[in-house]
Amino acid sequence: MRYKVPVFIFLLIVLCNAGLRAEDADEIDTTIWDKSINLRGAIGYKDNVILSRNNREGSAFWQTEAEVMAFRIDAEQGLTLTLFASGEDRRYFSADSIDHEQSLVTQAKVDWDFKPDWQTGLSLTYSYLNAVFDASATEDIFETLLVKSHRISLAPYISRDLPWNSTLEFQFNIERQFFNEPLDDYWEYSPQVSWKKRYGNRSDVTLSYTLHDRPYDTREALTLQFERIPNTTVEYLQHELESTWNHSWDTNRYWRTRTRLGVVFNQDNGDGFFDYTRYRFSERFGYYRKKWQAVIEGKVLYYDYARQVVFGTSDVRQFWEYVVGVRAERNLLRKLKVFLESEHEWLNSNVPIDEYQVNTVMTGVDWEF
Repeated sequence: MRYKVPVFIFLLIVLCNAGLRAEDADEIDTTIWDKSINLRGAIGYKDNVILSRNNREGSAFWQTEAEVMAFRIDAEQGLTLTLFASGEDRRYFSADSIDHEQSLVTQAKVDWDFKPDWQTGLSLTYSYLNAVFDASATEDIFETLLVKSHRISLAPYISRDLPWNSTLEFQFNIERQFFNEPLDDYWEYSPQVSWKKRYGNRSDVTLSYTLHDRPYDTREALTLQFERIPNTTVEYLQHELESTWNHSWDTNRYWRTRTRLGVVFNQDNGDGFFDYTRYRFSERFGYYRKKWQAVIEGKVLYYDYARQVVFGTSDVRQFWEYVVGVRAERNLLRKLKVFLESEHEWLNSNVPIDEYQVNTVMTGVDWEF
């Protein structure tokens, strides 16, 4: 499977370049190539590396990150090609249960302004994750575990500029997710419609609706008594509504905020063991200057299950997840900066095994070249 992504990226590049006329090959004034490369190194400490309620393991770590982006703009043809890759490797010094975590995201995207008010495009994304993960919200495994996953998604879209400085967009995402055992692989099909209104100093408001259809390969549906239903495969249908507000509070855009509100209604095709409503609220507040940047961000998630009863009680399962993060960075040179960040996450639930707390701090350098 690791050979699929480079092949698709190569095909996208070929298709993009095929749109150029032969007589334009020597005209470089309408074509722009650019790239950026960032390398980051950081040392930090995480006090609960396996997200456990009782068996907490803390460890110092070294984290290495690399980020590469390249893009090509052909103004005459209205084509833009963007290539992006980001990887992270974290090595724990003293944790007994895990010695490293890794992640990788690569994306190739083509955008085409084929009419004055119309745009279409296609993105291909591959991501890899090797990390401790809590899958109990949607899986029948009520514990954290080391997850290794591969995700491939293809997302064509078309958008139309509307009056009032707004845009209407339709996107259809096709996703294939591969997991290590005991998790099960699945497909996901997600049509989405969104509307964006731009105003002021590069501020905007976005409203979106997404329908997620997720059929699993072999995982069986559950009864309300947590028993498997033979000869079935579980399937989730989700309705997601979300609003995002990005606002710049001054003409220089020194002070900026991002507010997100969302709700998801999940239904399974069994007896409704995993039927729930998830509410999400997040707020980010940032101060951005030429040499200094500081950001504080908070997130709240609330899961309210309709029929999943807490063992030994008549209560239905509910849990709250809270995340608070702070990051500050300072430019030492034009392309070299130091940063300090801290994240605190805790989960409260009426199912005691769900609960955990984790705190992470790290400091490092970011070099762009």
